[in-house]
Amino acid sequence: MSVYKTEEEQIDDLKRWIKSYGPSIVMGIVLAIALLYGWRYWNSYHHNRAVKASVLYQQAVDAYQTKSSDLLTNSVATLQSKYPKSPYASYAVFLQVKVAADQQDYTTAEEKLDWIIHHSHDKNIKAMAELRLGSILTADQQEELAIKTLESIKVPAFEGLAHIKIADAYLALGDANNAKINYEAASKLLPDASNTMPTLAVKLDNSAAT
Repeated sequence: MSVYKTEEEQIDDLKRWIKSYGPSIVMGIVLAIALLYGWRYWNSYHHNRAVKASVLYQQAVDAYQTKSSDLLTNSVATLQSKYPKSPYASYAVFLQVKVAADQQDYTTAEEKLDWIIHHSHDKNIKAMAELRLGSILTADQQEELAIKTLESIKVPAFEGLAHIKIADAYLALGDANNAKINYEAASKLLPDASNTMPTLAVKLDNSAAT
């Protein structure tokens, strides 16, 4: 009899436990299911956006290669409006930068690079845009602004290249001393620079001779 009462008490305890904690357990299960499906939706949503952006980028590349300026403009504009944070948008704008720079339309090139710098969330893409902007500004005889832009690059992988472009800007200003300092800094930051970038050694020698 005592055994029966013990089992009965255990059942009563279980009922009381379910009554007390059952709603919390159910809520936890519902929350877990919601999180799971929410995560799947989020991944699917971003995957679909990435696919659509990649298709538009390929259109931009094709337009660039075939010199279809209208198609390039439309493809890039769609990427900028619908997927501004996507790397594909930045890569597509780089194509427009190349076109403008080849035509020596430095104002347009600078505007396009500014867009990338202010919209990209990728530090490497931003650094590439700043490097390119530094070159464009130097070509546009805005050497001091070029130096300021290049000095803002703090991504280690790009600092060596930034020093080369800073040195180029100083040379354009006729400041051989600061040019030499930056070429030397670049040679220290770039691994095996003497073999991978022979032009750097030439620039360093030329700056030392002036």
